[in-house]
Amino acid sequence: MARRRKRDLGGESGELNMTAMIDVVFQLLIFFLVTQKPIDTMANLDVFRPSPNPPKEEVVTPPKMIKVQIFPDGIAINDRPVSLPELNSLLAKLAGIDKNQTIMIMCAPNPFTPT
Repeated sequence: MARRRKRDLGGESGELNMTAMIDVVFQLLIFFLVTQKPIDTMANLDVFRPSPNPPKEEVVTPPKMIKVQIFPDGIAINDRPVSLPELNSLLAKLAGIDKNQTIMIMCAPNPFTPT
């Protein structure tokens, strides 16, 4: 088999023109710098800035609560023992004063008595 010899192309090897590459790199750099959006550093800070018009503070009154406790030996309203007829009249009076009152009913557990 015969071997082929590589031909000599006049002694020049393939060279890249670096000037054109550097020009393209600088043009891309300028393009990205011009089209970049600036970052608003004040919007990214974790600082609580005061609002221009501070909101007015509203006075919130705690809800009026009536605590009814039911025990095995009696009933109490706001830690005051009452009888069943007195309970009905007190609740009717309190409902006549304010219908938006909160009533919390607490029941004591029945003690377990073995039979």
